[in-house]
Amino acid sequence: MATGIQLGFVTKPDRPFLPDINDFPSKIGGKPVWLNPEYPLDVESVRCGVCDKPMVLLIQLYAPEDVPAEAYHRCVYLFCCKNGKCHKESQEKSFKVFRSQLPKINKYYPEPQTLPAGQYPKDVKVAPLCRVSGFLGSKQCSKCKSENYSCRDCQIFHWNNAYHKKICCNSNEKEALILMQLETKALEGYSFPEFELVSEEEPPADVLKENAKFDISKYSKAIDPSVLKDFNVNEEDCEDTEVDVDKAFLKFEKRIAREPSQILRYARLHYNQEDAEPLWVCQDNKPTEIPNCPYCGSKCTFEFQIMPQLLNYLNIDNMNPNSLDWGTVAIYTCNANCQPKDKHYMEGFVFHQHFSNDGLNKRFKAIDIKQKIESGALTKEEIERIMKMKKEKDAAKAN
Repeated sequence: MATGIQLGFVTKPDRPFLPDINDFPSKIGGKPVWLNPEYPLDVESVRCGVCDKPMVLLIQLYAPEDVPAEAYHRCVYLFCCKNGKCHKESQEKSFKVFRSQLPKINKYYPEPQTLPAGQYPKDVKVAPLCRVSGFLGSKQCSKCKSENYSCRDCQIFHWNNAYHKKICCNSNEKEALILMQLETKALEGYSFPEFELVSEEEPPADVLKENAKFDISKYSKAIDPSVLKDFNVNEEDCEDTEVDVDKAFLKFEKRIAREPSQILRYARLHYNQEDAEPLWVCQDNKPTEIPNCPYCGSKCTFEFQIMPQLLNYLNIDNMNPNSLDWGTVAIYTCNANCQPKDKHYMEGFVFHQHFSNDGLNKRFKAIDIKQKIESGALTKEEIERIMKMKKEKDAAKAN
């Protein structure tokens, strides 16, 4: 039986990401491809609430809907601060999501579509874009006047980190060509790596990949003693006669075992159906209340979530204790797809959930120490703290 859930997977793009309305890109990373070429998002709307630096695109998802007519073309943009330290300080301030939409009949994409992708009718005033971030480029390089920027942060990055200081007004064509190649590489490093996002329907429960059968018994196995000996912990410390693994996590693991490489779950249901629910990674730390749409007051409902597997594609330094991390990130948008007058981007609600620090972690983190040591995700001090918490729990039970 079909689940009604669409799963997203990463693939290498086989074409440039252009605003082709017949095949509008859904993608990860890179610069945003704006549905509305006349009104790209202003960078001031997506500054991190902790460090005040511009966020970068994490995912854009082309998700058209039938109701209302204004949502015939619809794209959801999820932005993220690249600094994991900001996420630890405030999850709410380090993600932002916006939707942009257009009716079927609009001045940018006439029907029938006769113009090549990326070209618009002559009466459309295409806004300049920032060379670095892809947001509205309202500023210019004061020297060459040929590069646009969204803010001073991007201008400084381009000048100092992306070789524009040497390229700007450089009359040596050979040297400029080499520098421009270096510039392209440096600019790619500003954003997350760019991939295409493709989707397929989630398989039913009885269809599991043969190499990904869910095995609950792994949660009762002890750690390899050779891994633990350097940390002064015993194999027995990781054993437990009780099945105290977070039930939500077990459900999460069992469900994603159908397609282990999924990086996104899309669950926007039809309007006459019950609201969908995210696949949570832990029992605790769920949102107690989802705010209503700030523009029309309608209910904001769950649309999609990103999975921890996405982190594998973002060039994250796992040796850095402040690297970006999450269990899942759930996106809620206005169920009415309202279109306020003279508003081009409507903000939604983002909820960031980490893996549990209670129940699951005392067992799962201990059992998973070997893998996390190999990946550099846990320090010696963190491992010792986990084992200390386990011992304290056992002592409390004994008393």
